[in-house]
Amino acid sequence: MDNNKGQFFNVENLALTYYGKKQGWNGLHVENLLMKHYFGVLMWDEIFYDKVPFVFQTPYQFGPLDMNEPEFYI
Repeated sequence: MDNNKGQFFNVENLALTYYGKKQGWNGLHVENLLMKHYFGVLMWDEIFYDKVPFVFQTPYQFGPLDMNEPEFYI
């Protein structure tokens, strides 16, 4: 907790604040989401390939049903 402002800071946000004030840097704390989104963008055509029947059964699925199967790569 920052006693001056009564705000809670985790290490990542504290580092972003420090480097933003001292060196004018701009950053973003994303944990592992950056790689997950990068994978989704790069593999978009493969993930949402609609020529394979029945891999998408509802509009609420996060990915195709065969995503974790060895045949997905082929």
